[in-house]
Amino acid sequence: MSTNETPQSTDAATSRAVAEDARQKQWRKPSFMKSLFLGKFTPDLLAPYPVPEGKERAEYTEFKKRFKEYLLNEIDPLEIDATGVFPDNTIERLSELGALGMNIPKDYEGLGFTKLEYCKTMQLFASYEGSLMGFLSPHQSVGVPECLKLFGTEEQKRKYLPLCTQGHVSAFALTENEVGSDPARLETSLTRT
Repeated sequence: MSTNETPQSTDAATSRAVAEDARQKQWRKPSFMKSLFLGKFTPDLLAPYPVPEGKERAEYTEFKKRFKEYLLNEIDPLEIDATGVFPDNTIERLSELGALGMNIPKDYEGLGFTKLEYCKTMQLFASYEGSLMGFLSPHQSVGVPECLKLFGTEEQKRKYLPLCTQGHVSAFALTENEVGSDPARLETSLTRT
């Protein structure tokens, strides 16, 4: 280590090296957004629009009933708005209900909901308490579970997806001083007190 280098910068360099090693080196699919910016609309690159398949599945109907009871009996949206604080047991209760694993396949201890079932649940949640929904949705849509489902190895999925259903919360920070929404420029710092 040079005299100008600090332990924090060594850790940052190691973290960057790990991230670069994990980065996809060869693109398997073209980018919808890149194509769009180049003036080419390629809808076949988008995930299919979720279409209802007849009646609601019984397991989803049962979940939705329990979830609605939880909202009505345990969540006070006016209190949350007034204090900015969720009930202490929120993450534990969402985990017990299975809500932290809605988008996680059953093979990894999730509920294995379809996109439409997930969206209907988020619609129900947002109609009752929006800020708590703002916690639950990122955990599953831009946090660890979705990234692992799309790009993780089988070993990573088996190790981490069950944790995400059991109260280990994930998300993705999109805004930071001097960075805005450029995740490649995110930085961390440590201040000892």
